[in-house]
Amino acid sequence: MTIKTLPLDPAHLIETAEDVAHFLEAAFEGGTAEEIAHALETVARSPGIAWGCSDPHNNSSSSAGPGCLENSLELKNGRPT
Repeated sequence: MTIKTLPLDPAHLIETAEDVAHFLEAAFEGGTAEEIAHALETVARSPGIAWGCSDPHNNSSSSAGPGCLENSLELKNGRPT
């Protein structure tokens, strides 16, 4: 019997400001600079966080939508610089 596995993107598990705080706290406690940068990138990709933009789940024209923070960062090869 073969077990089927699927990739997991932790960004999809970050839905609240509290989730962000716990995720980044863990990265900053003992992470290297690269691990911290990866954690920030993961948070920026999280669909549940709008970061000062209107509700990402709201389809109104006033909503900047998901990725508001990510769009404001300068990215190089998909990574914040």
